[in-house]
Amino acid sequence: MKGKNIFWGLFLVVSAALIIASQVTSFDTISAVSILATVFLSAVII
Repeated sequence: MKGKNIFWGLFLVVSAALIIASQVTSFDTISAVSILATVFLSAVII
């Protein structure tokens, strides 16, 4: 259970960093939404 808590904590921190980075700079080839969707779906699988 502790491993899942660490994973979700890291997921939220990385998500926030991607959202902030996408506002500051422009992701031309990869959008933050696609990265977040990939991370979320991998979390569901794990």
